[in-house]
Amino acid sequence: MIKLPSSNINKNEKYSLILLGAIICAVAILLVLVMPLKSTTEQQNDELMQNRQRLASYKTFAQQNPDYALFNRIQTERLVEARAKIPNKIVMSDILKEYTKMANEYDINLVKIKTYDSAAIAPEMGAFAVPLDVMVEGNYFNIIEFLNALENGKRYVKLRSTNIGGNEENESVTVNAQILVYALNKDAVSNSIDTKKSVDVAKDNSDQTKTENEKI
Repeated sequence: MIKLPSSNINKNEKYSLILLGAIICAVAILLVLVMPLKSTTEQQNDELMQNRQRLASYKTFAQQNPDYALFNRIQTERLVEARAKIPNKIVMSDILKEYTKMANEYDINLVKIKTYDSAAIAPEMGAFAVPLDVMVEGNYFNIIEFLNALENGKRYVKLRSTNIGGNEENESVTVNAQILVYALNKDAVSNSIDTKKSVDVAKDNSDQTKTENEKI
């Protein structure tokens, strides 16, 4: 007769099963409770560290700028200066006034400012580069100083090319310089520039003088 194995579990097997169950419960608790808690604690520690660093930055800022009103005024002036360098839009009448005044300061004649179609306006450095042709007449060295003043003036200007007519040794030469001025808004640039392709400065000044004389 064949004997079947006994279904009774001895004490060692019971202890082994209890131990295995305890291990499984411990692992489950670790996964469900301890690990998320640890992750949350690490996240809170990181946030605390960031807040401490931010507080240290605020303290440093306060020490370096005890007079906040003065600091705010300086920052406002810098913002105004930056906006003047690259305004939201290009207004040809403003450019005409600025460049005419500068030409007079350097004792040269601003003859013409020519603009291009809006297709020539290209994005550059987060702004829009607007090409202009500026024609001037006068002493060669004075014109060079005028062009340097354009590049270092209150507007951000980049000199692209120059074409010199006449003899540099003569008292008067004609220079046609292509420059780039910049604006933040392309639509504003297009609307203000495409209305007039070329500004004849000599003619405009003559008409303005005539109008003023009629008023008198």
